[in-house]
Amino acid sequence: DIDYDIIDNLDCVRTVQFSNVSEDLYSELKDIFFKVLLDVIEQGIDMTRMKTVIHRLSQELMVDMEDDPSVFASDCIISDFLYGKGNHLKPVFNELEYYAQLEEKDDSFWISLLKDTVLNLPYVCVIALPNDKLSAKLATEDENLLKQRKKNYGKDGLMKLDKILEDAKKENNIE
Repeated sequence: DIDYDIIDNLDCVRTVQFSNVSEDLYSELKDIFFKVLLDVIEQGIDMTRMKTVIHRLSQELMVDMEDDPSVFASDCIISDFLYGKGNHLKPVFNELEYYAQLEEKDDSFWISLLKDTVLNLPYVCVIALPNDKLSAKLATEDENLLKQRKKNYGKDGLMKLDKILEDAKKENNIE
């Protein structure tokens, strides 16, 4: 499985995450990834597929905006407050217009974009290997911590904490 994400903060960060990779491919994964990208540049972009993907993304955006506009708007406003200076909102709210413009771009645009935003930039490659022993150790430590907390608080203490939690939930759910 491959997941790609763009984290658009003060500086834009792009992440590619591979999961369910055979252990014997770990050491080759970075090279395989870059070879695939270089092959795409050499062979060109499937523009029919690209337009289909862009169209699907614009449709998903419209559904998201219609289904829950307050979440969509609040994410944009918070991002602008943290990382923009009032200049971040217009591009976000014009996203559909940008999708329409992207649908018109040709193969050379996308190849240039791939080079400029992935291939020609510095990167960090982190390979995290699963560790069954560490996982079991952490699970045991969590279980022991839970037992210790229950022992420290006792039945009455846990009941008091439960009441505090329930009161807070009620207070926060007031409309």
